[in-house]
Amino acid sequence: LAQVCVEICVVAMSKKVFVTVGTTLFDALVHAVDDMEFHKLLASQGYTELVIQYGRGAVPKLDKAAGSPLSVEAFSLKPTLKDDFRTAALVISHAGAGSIMEALRAKRPLITVVNSSLMGNHQLETAVAFEKLKCLVLVESPDKLFEAVKEVDLEALEEYPEPDLTGFNACIAGLTGVHPCAA
Repeated sequence: LAQVCVEICVVAMSKKVFVTVGTTLFDALVHAVDDMEFHKLLASQGYTELVIQYGRGAVPKLDKAAGSPLSVEAFSLKPTLKDDFRTAALVISHAGAGSIMEALRAKRPLITVVNSSLMGNHQLETAVAFEKLKCLVLVESPDKLFEAVKEVDLEALEEYPEPDLTGFNACIAGLTGVHPCAA
């Protein structure tokens, strides 16, 4: 319970935007958020902090010393992004399935930006499927991110539903005779 209270206080005190490109290259998204006008837009919406996970791509250049109204932090890769997702007031992510699921499990508002240069544009298909559930905002390219953030109504997003494992558990029990433990 104490940990939950600390998490709520951290999120309430600073409004952090977490941007992630996953483990791939998506410099166009990094450049879209590594922009003074974008920083000003986020600050005008009450955000105070910007954390950019830039993967294997170019290192962002802007920081507080460059006049950003935000506290800006950037890193390449780390073993887990769980805390970054958990403490974010808003997540802006590439449209990879893993990053989408991590943000939705953390119950954070999510704007996904499609990296159309990857494997037959599969990220668009993934993002469209989640968009139909109304649990994320889909942006088809980084050059449209500024307008999307400016116009988005995050309150209209719906919470991603918890999985119903009843049928799966019954199948496992029927096949193996072992009843899965309750979570």
